[in-house]
Parts: sequence; C-alpha cells; structure tokens
Amino acid sequence: HACISAIKIQEALSGFTFGGEKISVRIGIASGPATVGNMGSTDRFNYSVMGETVNIAARAEQACKHICHNIVLAGALHEKTKSLDVRNAGMVPMRGVKARTQVYAVFALNEDDTAFQKAIANRAEDFVNQELKPLRGHRLEG
Repeated sequence: HACISAIKIQEALSGFTFGGEKISVRIGIASGPATVGNMGSTDRFNYSVMGETVNIAARAEQACKHICHNIVLAGALHEKTKSLDVRNAGMVPMRGVKARTQVYAVFALNEDDTAFQKAIANRAEDFVNQELKPLRGHRLEG
C-alpha cells in the first residue's frame, strides 16, 4: 500500500511548482515494529511515531538524493512488492545503523498488476483527485 501511495503522490505532484521550481518529494519506506500514538507530558503532548523502523524509513528518504530517485525501499521489503517495478539501488550506509542497508528504487506498477493492487491504486488516485488536484494551479506559500 505504501509503495502504491508513494507512486500516486509523485504523479499528483508532477504538475505543482513553487516559485517557478518543480516540487519534488523524497519518500523512504520501511516495514517493521514502531511505537505510534500520543506521547509526552501534560505540558507538551504530541502524536508521534518512534522506533528503529521509523529511523530506517527516514534514512531511506535521505538515501533518495544519493541514488537520484524519489521513492526508496529499505531492506527486504522489496520481496513483498512483486507487482511493482523495483530495482536494486545498492547498499548504503545509514546513520544509526551499524551495517550498510540494501535499498531499492520503486518505479511503477508492473503491467501484470493484480486486481487488488489496482483497487489500492484507484483508492490512492481518488484521494489525489479529491484532495490534491483542487490545489493545482494555486500558489503554494513557503
């Protein structure tokens, strides 16, 4: 689901500009356990995510600039993406992770896509059409 959503986000943003420059978003994807929810004290309370998986996803996002691609999967997650065009991008060092991590660039849905994956892609596209396309052509303020 995350990969398909990332592809749809990239497609949706392809027409947006800011100050005459094309908007580019890097997306890092990892899978595993994480702590999610409202955290903090009575003075400072925030909804957040924490854990090694979150850190690896953040580092995968940073790896995007090194491999010159905007969607990167970290680790063995590529094995679950059979209906996607995913290519090995090599082993990259990640701050806070002892060993180099295998990363993969995600390109697009394969032609032999399953009905389930197409349904997920349609749901993501519906979101893009309802939420993002109305913003197209508006000047985004930084």
